[in-house]
Amino acid sequence: MQMDKIDVLIIDDEEDIREIISDLVVMKGFSFKTASNGAEALDILESHVPALVICDISMPGIDGLELLEKVKMKGLYCPFVMITAHEESSRVIKAMQLGCIDYLVKPFKSDEFLIKLESWVEVGKRIQAVFFERSAESSPEDISRQLRMIELFKLKNVKLTSKPE
Repeated sequence: MQMDKIDVLIIDDEEDIREIISDLVVMKGFSFKTASNGAEALDILESHVPALVICDISMPGIDGLELLEKVKMKGLYCPFVMITAHEESSRVIKAMQLGCIDYLVKPFKSDEFLIKLESWVEVGKRIQAVFFERSAESSPEDISRQLRMIELFKLKNVKLTSKPE
């Protein structure tokens, strides 16, 4: 699998949401691909490694949780941010337990999204660097542990830096 220039993979069954997020991603200068469902996203992930996946948690067919599980089982290391309409959902908790680094509640504010986007993509790029540099010399358990530590550190940093002034 090669690292093509795709910073963000946007997965949502609602075209309007894909377009809004795509516009915001472009505003920050990142490249992107979109998928309208989990199966289409899996096809993209077979040949592209995005720095970040932004995925709707509730979609017909393969939903966000199932997609996240499948990606982890394939050994792909890209951070997920889930989109949900229900902040206090058990599905959000499950996503975080599966390794999702953050979540967005619809409707979300564009300015808040833009602040977090740079950090999310940076986390993804660091994860990819660790994975590709160390995959030959480290066990999968070592890599998973290192990647999770980077994700947690960056997530904490995102939350600290995105507070209103």
